[in-house]
Amino acid sequence: MKKVFLDTNVILDLNLKREPHYFDAIQIFSASKRFQFSTSSISISNTFYFVERAYNSAQAKHDMEEICRHLKVIEVGEAIVHRALKALFKEFRDFEDAIQYYSCLAEKIECIVTRNEKDFIGSKLPVYSPKMFLKLFNE
Repeated sequence: MKKVFLDTNVILDLNLKREPHYFDAIQIFSASKRFQFSTSSISISNTFYFVERAYNSAQAKHDMEEICRHLKVIEVGEAIVHRALKALFKEFRDFEDAIQYYSCLAEKIECIVTRNEKDFIGSKLPVYSPKMFLKLFNE
């Protein structure tokens, strides 16, 4: 089973029904039985924040419980934070992206799905847009 990291923007597309990306996010999550989807604890926290602002706390709680049924949440510990800080301004411009990447390496993730492919330009892992991921792996 392919281990796939879903970046925050893909999860937000689903929970906030952001068009025109919502349909791709639904299709990705509908394939959760064929892939081992993961995201970081930071993605869950950030998504909760934005869903809570858009709707309310109860909706955010419900949505995160639902999301966590479909993916593994990678804990972000001290080692990942230090690796991300060391890579900041060298391999990554954005601290969150660096944390996401090093979370992937720690969990032996096989690819990253994000709408911000350029943010992972230095990645040694394959990085796919949601559309490309669906095109390549959705039979």
